[in-house]
Amino acid sequence: TLCYSTGDVPEKLRNHVESAVQSLWVSTAFLDNCGLELLKAVSAKGVELRVLASKAISAELLREISEFANVRVIEEKFMHAKIYIADGKALIGSPNLTCPVLEGKNIEVLCEVSAAEAIKIFHELWRAATPLRPEIPEVLLLRVKNVKDRIIIESQLNPGLHVEISKFLKRVISESNGKITICPQVVKYTCTEFSSLSDFEGTVNDLLEIIDKNLLIPVIGEKVYTHMQLD
Repeated sequence: TLCYSTGDVPEKLRNHVESAVQSLWVSTAFLDNCGLELLKAVSAKGVELRVLASKAISAELLREISEFANVRVIEEKFMHAKIYIADGKALIGSPNLTCPVLEGKNIEVLCEVSAAEAIKIFHELWRAATPLRPEIPEVLLLRVKNVKDRIIIESQLNPGLHVEISKFLKRVISESNGKITICPQVVKYTCTEFSSLSDFEGTVNDLLEIIDKNLLIPVIGEKVYTHMQLD
């Protein structure tokens, strides 16, 4: 675990939040205009945004955030957890999304932690929270890209999931930290050849179920595979 304190926290937190390309999940006890503007900027990039809030955040501010993000509130107890998950990379610690934090006025601690554990905890809190407004039923969003020598599959239910299928090998590969591995353990049961490239879409559902199971990511609601898009 790598931790940051005091002077490093504002820049690390801001850079982490701004780095989100696919999804950003935030759990914060307090949030003000500085946090609002930061989230707005991220949302403007088309990032899928979830905000888990405490009752301490004003209703007016939460309503404004709900215009561009899914917002839920923990009502039974005071929600004091601070979790920031950007594209499957997780930070936890003491800082909220507030001006004093982002401007470096507070003494804070922020740590990089296991993404799988952070996502699991966030899911548990999210399911226990109350939606600020009616939401679209939870689904597993898939985006399929046809890029040069491979097919790329991305999921928003599991932020940061990045599965690739080689057009030449016609089987699953995965890229992590710049290193490509053929038939990694997490998808070992899906490393089979396709009779044709068009057949790969029929295997996506099974692939994602295996990955979700191996990562122990709880599924919210019924699994419905929608929004499959071939670019």
